[in-house]
Amino acid sequence: MTDSLEAIAANLPPVVRRADLTRLTFGILNSKTMANLDSLGKGIPGRSRIGKWVVYPKKGVTDFLARRTEGAISLGSETQTDNPDVNPIGGFNNE
Repeated sequence: MTDSLEAIAANLPPVVRRADLTRLTFGILNSKTMANLDSLGKGIPGRSRIGKWVVYPKKGVTDFLARRTEGAISLGSETQTDNPDVNPIGGFNNE
């Protein structure tokens, strides 16, 4: 895990509300995107409900972040992936 992900993980509570994901991960994970991924069965593992809130365990969030950022190379404010078919500015190179 990179230093920035470790810093995020250090500040997460043991249980994270989906509504707080965007703020707690500094915009890396969006709560609305997570709702969509959850509905597809591709979301953060360990999801549960506490009353009206959807919550995730801290370990699930950190593992998901690490998986989602695997292969990304930081270039200052830009990100480049190891996949040659993906254009870092958006879209695919074969378009």
